[in-house]
Amino acid sequence: MNVRLISLVALIVSIFLIALAVSRPYWYLLRKRVLKSTGDVAIHQGDCIYSGTGVALPTNFDLLGIDVSHHQGLIDWKKVKSAYVNSRPLSFVFVRATYGRWKNDKYFTYNWKATAQVGILRGAYHYYLANQSAQAQADKFLSRVCDPDGNYQGDLPPVLDIEEAPTGIPRDEFHTGIKIWLNAVEKKTGLRPIVYSGSKFYKVNLFPEFKSYPLWVAHYKTDNPSVPSSQTWDLWQFTDRARINGICEPVDLNISGGVPAFFPKKQLVELHGRP
Repeated sequence: MNVRLISLVALIVSIFLIALAVSRPYWYLLRKRVLKSTGDVAIHQGDCIYSGTGVALPTNFDLLGIDVSHHQGLIDWKKVKSAYVNSRPLSFVFVRATYGRWKNDKYFTYNWKATAQVGILRGAYHYYLANQSAQAQADKFLSRVCDPDGNYQGDLPPVLDIEEAPTGIPRDEFHTGIKIWLNAVEKKTGLRPIVYSGSKFYKVNLFPEFKSYPLWVAHYKTDNPSVPSSQTWDLWQFTDRARINGICEPVDLNISGGVPAFFPKKQLVELHGRP
């Protein structure tokens, strides 16, 4: 490659990088504007219909709901809204908003707007990474789930999803980071966040330091979730293999043993005719 060609390639690359640097704020602001706008969203029309969920349900529960992320692809929320599971309607959904310090769930904006549009009780969750700044993760999450005035837009409390044990980080430091996120989000939203974790992970890595927070526990292939004897659970994710109309990929199903205190009673009456 001669010197002139090398210079030309270098010039083209330089122009591209400059253009990208200049345009990034525009695309960032455009994305923020789309997120913050109050207009309706075009709800995806999917053709995934099932004769059943494909999983056995627990025998006793009050509320039934799902949680989703980009792993479920584009969702037909109108079909989800009208779906029944063993003659029971879905009462709620939790939508992943952010992942670590930098990443947005790519379908969050759509899912967040569409669930509000069709009238499903919803909350948002953040996937926590212990090796990244807890405050930055809290700020990232809040920037996605709050309106321009800083008001949280969910019906249900924010959730911190903690599944990964830190590498090379002492237990106390791990817990300090989690508390920074929880405190920052509670201060901003006025709602005590829910802690989500697997049954074993929670017992080994989080209990009893976070016992005072509402617990959403994941535990599959069991009749009851296993938690410490002095710990109560509010939500139980009992499978990740359910089939729900409008969702073409397997999805998590969750129940409540009673109606948790953080559920808005007015909306539950509207959904089910009872508190």
